[in-house]
Amino acid sequence: MVDIVALTRPPCPGRTASWASTAIFRLCACLCLACFASATSPVRAEVSIDLPEITLLPNTPHQAFDVFVRNTGPTLQVIGVGFNIQVADGGPPLGGKTNGPAIASVDVFAGTVFESNNNGSSGAGSIVPQLYERGTLTASNTVGLPNGLSKIATVVLDTTGFSSGTFSLTLNTRNGRTKYPSFDGDFFPVLIDGTVTVAPPAFVTSIALPKPSRVELKFSTTSGLRYRAQRAPDIASGDWTNVPHSLALDDPLILQSRQGTGDIQTIFVESLPGPGAFYRMIMERAEP
Repeated sequence: MVDIVALTRPPCPGRTASWASTAIFRLCACLCLACFASATSPVRAEVSIDLPEITLLPNTPHQAFDVFVRNTGPTLQVIGVGFNIQVADGGPPLGGKTNGPAIASVDVFAGTVFESNNNGSSGAGSIVPQLYERGTLTASNTVGLPNGLSKIATVVLDTTGFSSGTFSLTLNTRNGRTKYPSFDGDFFPVLIDGTVTVAPPAFVTSIALPKPSRVELKFSTTSGLRYRAQRAPDIASGDWTNVPHSLALDDPLILQSRQGTGDIQTIFVESLPGPGAFYRMIMERAEP
């Protein structure tokens, strides 16, 4: 009501009052069009892909992780997927500046909505080591992207040549954005970048013999990885075996692994009689 009173105030001398009624008419027309569009437009799905912050082993190939898509709206009918993923800025082959882990493969079938309805792989595959394209179309009709969380792809990375570092991970690449083709045109989900952290090798910071039957090991850790103690009679043999440990000097040796926290950790392992032995810590990550 305040706006209408303001619009219908008397005009200044020499002006007509027609502008007031015109403004009101335009305002009403805009409101009517907005209401009509709201009432007649179909409800669109709200879809986003939030890439994870993953931690990988250094100098190790074949490290996989899953990518998931979240739909907070109704089921979205699509006829395919165009999945583009990039590490850092793509690296020097694409004019970038940052070398990073390579993308070895992308699977858009296993465990996704396209597993039983697809016409095979499409896309260029590995465009350069840090940029990968993979896609598919349905073999018939559409598939539904359901409400909730569902898998879109499994990505395999290779950190060979990298012993540490953190790199960005994005689906908004130099080759284009990840998208879902549909009969209504391409549907572009909201894309949220992630990171890839290559953990530095585990480093034993100190070793001690607090009593004849126990060896104390202190070692560095990275969050997101598991650590196991191993022992060998000599380095040259390569005969490393896992050894159980405890967290206190006199506790039983029944623990098999430790979860990394980013801090220095301390464990105790058995000290064998006879010639000395060599100890090391190995790192593991959980596959999807």
